[in-house]
Amino acid sequence: MLVLVGQYWRADYLYAQGRYGEAIRLNPSEPLYRVATGVSEEIARAKIMAPRNVKLLEMAANRYMDLAVHEPKYYLMAIQTYEELIILAPTYARFYYNLGMSYLAIGNTTKGKEMLQQALILKPNYEKAERLLDIIGQ
Repeated sequence: MLVLVGQYWRADYLYAQGRYGEAIRLNPSEPLYRVATGVSEEIARAKIMAPRNVKLLEMAANRYMDLAVHEPKYYLMAIQTYEELIILAPTYARFYYNLGMSYLAIGNTTKGKEMLQQALILKPNYEKAERLLDIIGQ
């Protein structure tokens, strides 16, 4: 038992140092390490491991957005993940804002505006959403 605790501690230590692959080898059941890698296959595996973990899904969606800067196909994965998040946390305005940003990034202005407007309904003083709507023209 003590060896197992030590192994988990070591995995957390490696994760904190950014050595995600080594952390995964020591504790393969921890989805957080997989999302941190930024590798799309590992992110997908983490989402399967913890499909209702809002924080983990938010991290996954953000990673997909990071990947999409270089490979636009990841915007679709981000959109899917933000839609999953909205099901789990329907009153969290930031998820609607990020979903709107994702739709705008793929050229779907109609859905983008709709999500930004929903973010403003949930949080009327959401300045980022207001500014973006002003820029794209409500």
